[in-house]
Amino acid sequence: MHLFAEGEVVRQEVSGEQVQTLDEFLGQTQSFSATPKPGDGGYMGMQVALEDFFALFEHDGLLHTGTICSVMACQGNGRSGS
Repeated sequence: MHLFAEGEVVRQEVSGEQVQTLDEFLGQTQSFSATPKPGDGGYMGMQVALEDFFALFEHDGLLHTGTICSVMACQGNGRSGS
């Protein structure tokens, strides 16, 4: 089976930078579905680890992190093959 029959798979990566305060960093990280929620057993440990990470790498109250956005698409005629 060919997932993208008669098409070309195109991949593009775009690099960037994200700048966050501690509250923004915590909010973004806590929004991930795999992280412990308030009241869960590992929540407080995760909070401490995130605050320690932020403190280690922040500058003037801001955390600068590199980002990579990957986009993959198929260009073709819309027909699938097997």
